Parts: sequence; structure tokens; C-alpha cells
Amino acid sequence: VARTLGWALLFGGRNGVVNAALMNMGVIDAPIPFMFTEAGVVIALLNGIGLGIIIALLSKIAPAWSVIGFLFLLLQWGISGIFFVPSYIPEIARDILGYNPVMHAIALFRAGYYDGYGSDWMDVDYAVKCAVATLFLALVIERTIRGRILQ
Repeated sequence: VARTLGWALLFGGRNGVVNAALMNMGVIDAPIPFMFTEAGVVIALLNGIGLGIIIALLSKIAPAWSVIGFLFLLLQWGISGIFFVPSYIPEIARDILGYNPVMHAIALFRAGYYDGYGSDWMDVDYAVKCAVATLFLALVIERTIRGRILQ
């Protein structure tokens, strides 16, 4: 995710450093369409930030949560479609794994490179709602236990 955000800063539309420089020099008329995957990156980033905040806050209250949170994140990323292509697994397994919003974010990322990828099972709305809800929950937890954290 971090590497992709770096590429987005360099090539991201008209505001990317490389695209802006090349257009200002007159080398190209339109930006180089390098980044097709911004939405997938943002969804995965929001989900990661939200879960990271939740795990950090819970770890502050009960240190065992840092291990539990680490194991949860390993499991979440392991079943998110990084090491396998969800289109090639049985539909029943894909339906169960589809509750993982990161799987949809990764599918959206892949859809930027492979036209029509995941169109029959990918649910971007679900991934966005889960990422926003996770971040909102993280901020609510932070606000609720702020007094304990500062002591």
C-alpha cells in the first residue's frame, strides 16, 4: 500500500510530480495513466489505519491484545486474496471469504490492471462501508478510553 501511494504521488493524474513536470515541459499533452488503483489503495489504507488504531488502543488497556491483533491481521491479510485469486476458488469459499473487506479492496486494486476482474463478486460499497465503519469505531474507542490512555 505504501509503495503504491508513492507511485501515486509520482504519477497520480495531473497532480503527480512526473506527470506535471512532463506536461509543463510540453513532452506530453495528457497525463500518463499509470494509476488505475487509487480507490483500492485508499480503501485498504483506511481499513488498515482503523484496525491499527483499534489494536493499539486495546493493547494499551490489555497487552495481550497486541498479540491477538497481530494474529488477526495476519489472518485477515492471508485470506484476502493476496496469495490466491478469489475467482478460482469454489463459490462457497469465496462467499465466506467475501466477508473480509480487504479482499474486495485487493480485487478493486487488481481490477485497475485487469479489465473486468472480479466484476461478478466484488462489492466496492461493502469494502468502503467496512473501512469507514472501522475507522469510525476506532475513533469512538479512542474518545471513550482517552482518559485511561493519558494516565
